[in-house]
Amino acid sequence: MSAQEPPTANLPGNPSVPTPKAQAAAPAKASDLQFRLAGGYGFGVGDHDGSFRVLSGTLKLQSAVGSSGDIASGQVWVDNWLIDNWTIGLEYIAIRNAGKAQIALPKGLSILTDPVDASARVKLRADMGFLNAAYRQASGSVHALIGAGFGIGYGHASAGFDFYNAFLGGLGDVAESGSPIAGIQLFSGVDIDLGPHAYLSVMPRVIIVDAHPIGIDQRYMDFGVTGLLGLRF
Repeated sequence: MSAQEPPTANLPGNPSVPTPKAQAAAPAKASDLQFRLAGGYGFGVGDHDGSFRVLSGTLKLQSAVGSSGDIASGQVWVDNWLIDNWTIGLEYIAIRNAGKAQIALPKGLSILTDPVDASARVKLRADMGFLNAAYRQASGSVHALIGAGFGIGYGHASAGFDFYNAFLGGLGDVAESGSPIAGIQLFSGVDIDLGPHAYLSVMPRVIIVDAHPIGIDQRYMDFGVTGLLGLRF
């Protein structure tokens, strides 16, 4: 009866060695640092409040909702820099609005007889840079976001006033000014992935500027929506 030879893998000094297997690449984590560039265009509607110095008195705005115009945006973001799902960004915003505002005549001009009609054609331009912070859901292919930012820049405004008074007749004046401005913005939106690097974004926003550069005591609010095309890397 011949003796069976034990398998060599079990002999001392010949340990079994598993066959090496190719390791799969580790999937990207949500916490990986990521950069994004985006740019786009939108539309905004303005709301003005305050007063304008014209002629011998001050015109007080009654209702200035209705100015509207373009909003352009360029953005640079860093995702997951300090905390997962949080993003920090720099944004350039250009606002170009125009519209007609209803105004109240100065007391010094309306004391003899009530005004018949008064209005102002307002044009507003602002170029601002914002520092933004936002919460953006990193997982999935659709990413909701909400955030806020603080910005500084330069604003230019002009207003052509036309009003008629039965005693004084027709009067008109033009006010124009430019100055540094500061403001805040609140925004939300959604990013939709088009692939591993490209995405589309829709971003509603509210921009609030105080001391707008026409006359005194100016406040300006712009409600806008921008559509953006972005790249992620």
